Amino acid sequence: MIFMFKQGEKLSVYVIEDSKIICDILLRLPLFIENVRVTTFINGESALESIKKSLPDVIILDYYLNTGLKQNINGDEVLKSIKQISPEIPVIILSGLADPQKIKQLHDIGVNGFIHKSEENLLDNIVESLKGLSENKEISLQ
Repeated sequence: MIFMFKQGEKLSVYVIEDSKIICDILLRLPLFIENVRVTTFINGESALESIKKSLPDVIILDYYLNTGLKQNINGDEVLKSIKQISPEIPVIILSGLADPQKIKQLHDIGVNGFIHKSEENLLDNIVESLKGLSENKEISLQ
């Protein structure tokens, strides 16, 4: 599947993140990229249910998800499930994870990018990552 983003259509970005502050920051993506629709989820379960119904163009996924749900699943489990549903969906991990071996494992599962949450210009880095995906996956962000 090639991700073509036609002019006049909105790029669908799903954000799976348990931090309301980070979600609020990412909801500002349309201020920096035209024709982007951002949908946020605070846990992997609700995101996976939505992904089964409607595939997004890109997913931004927190690795450490802690929502207090009994069956709360972490980012690597969500990533595996996403890739089972649709291996072609680009996924960017957004996390404070600093373990190089775990980051390599995530890349092996199919992550397209990794952004560390502590980076000073978080929103700028996410915009740049999405632009990088557009070049590699034929998603046009303009």
